[in-house]
Amino acid sequence: MRCFTYHGGQLTRGIKTTLSRTGKRLIFFGAKGFGCNRQLVFFDKKKENHPNVDSNGMISFAYLTKRKFFDKYKGIIDKKIILKKAYPSQTKALLRINTSTPSSYRINGRWQEIGGWPTLWVNANGYYQGQIWVDDLVVIDDQDIILVIPAGGGRLDRKIIYNLKGEIGCIPEVGYKDVIKRIKEEQSSLIITSQLPEEEIDKVIIAEQAEFMTEKIKPRVQRSNGESTEDKIVQTINSEENGKALDEPDTVIHDDLIVLVPSKT
Repeated sequence: MRCFTYHGGQLTRGIKTTLSRTGKRLIFFGAKGFGCNRQLVFFDKKKENHPNVDSNGMISFAYLTKRKFFDKYKGIIDKKIILKKAYPSQTKALLRINTSTPSSYRINGRWQEIGGWPTLWVNANGYYQGQIWVDDLVVIDDQDIILVIPAGGGRLDRKIIYNLKGEIGCIPEVGYKDVIKRIKEEQSSLIITSQLPEEEIDKVIIAEQAEFMTEKIKPRVQRSNGESTEDKIVQTINSEENGKALDEPDTVIHDDLIVLVPSKT
């Protein structure tokens, strides 16, 4: 899966890793201290299964799985999340959501799903100046939509992270609502049109076909006085708009087709 990180209102490619004192590659989530919850995610035990790491310590592709470990301090077997080498997925992506900000307003940072079924794998958080911020690892698939509320942020700081057929994007919440409103209006229009009675739909089809045939015929019909049928029809329409009654039409025969043409006044 492709890897992405959301932090500070920006969505960037890759997830930052850290090299421990013992030389192991891992990722720290959350923070240590009062009100905090820190989680560690390690690489697979086999080095050949490690995700590729660039010179900046970033991974661009990774695969999540769970492996059993024996906790010598607790004396129990525990399951921990590890990362393995992966290749691009058509739609799925690995997303780290960090809602920490330098703001001192006591507004907790969080995120919530508003569409689809994003899967939470790592749940961690930090605590700073009375506000809680989360640092989670989520898998998002096609049609998944997430609303991110940054810690200490206002209404205009909220962002939408979406997955549309594998394309990952980030837009302001306000702009997203405008897009949804426009889509709903278009869908409502389509539903109303699809609910027309069959006879009404037939009338629409017949009218469109008649208009198409008229467009094909008009350039080929010419009156004896040099005035084209199209010009005469325009004159007749103008007369109708001015409140004048239509005259009885004459019949013009041309190329085995019969066309009704308004007579001269």
